[in-house]
Amino acid sequence: MEKYKYNLVFMIIGGVFSLVAVIMLLVSVGTRISWNSFKETAVSVTAEITDIQVRRERSHSSSNSRNTTTTYHDVYVEYDYNGQHYSEKLDYYYSGMAKGDEITILIDPNDPRRSMTDPGIATAVCLIFVFVFGGIGAAFLIVELSKGAYINGLIRDDKYVYAEYTGEEPSGLTVNKVRYNQSVFTYDNGFGITMTFRSHPHHPSESPYRPGDTVKVYVDMKKDASKHYVSSGSADSSEKIGF
Repeated sequence: MEKYKYNLVFMIIGGVFSLVAVIMLLVSVGTRISWNSFKETAVSVTAEITDIQVRRERSHSSSNSRNTTTTYHDVYVEYDYNGQHYSEKLDYYYSGMAKGDEITILIDPNDPRRSMTDPGIATAVCLIFVFVFGGIGAAFLIVELSKGAYINGLIRDDKYVYAEYTGEEPSGLTVNKVRYNQSVFTYDNGFGITMTFRSHPHHPSESPYRPGDTVKVYVDMKKDASKHYVSSGSADSSEKIGF
């Protein structure tokens, strides 16, 4: 039985975007769980910023063609806990930090060298990307799966007509100074209105059709006569004209 062949490119794009969204969601959830577990036993200490070093700079080109630079910093602090002195590097940097400032940090009492900060902003940004990537991925998958389900339903129910080849017309594609053509087909929508669709562009000498040729077109006349799918058994099967 004939079946619609799903667009592999659309399925891959949808799958990749959806996978990225799932990975980012898992990372976000894992980070939040780690933070919640950490803060249950964490203690606060006062630390002094002893040094701030520029780790690296990254240049970006903005939409208005202006170059912007993002600077990343390493923040070094010293603090005391239970009579021990520690010199560590923080895993974060805030604008306004300066050498000599005193800040409050949370440390793990079982491992005083380990400190963390609330990943709230990072989590929020990550979730925004989850929705963006997930939305794009879901859109590609839903559109293609819905299209396939609809077409397979037409095929299963034998809802088809024969469209007649009416000739060639120039397309908008030119290759090696040769203007490619499109094959034109028409069928009646059942209400006296002629529906027209065109093939993909092809070389003027390569059209497989002749006057009087027809192609099998799956279409639901009662529901939407404009949504059609050319049968894979047609001479122009690779075209998947229409839909």
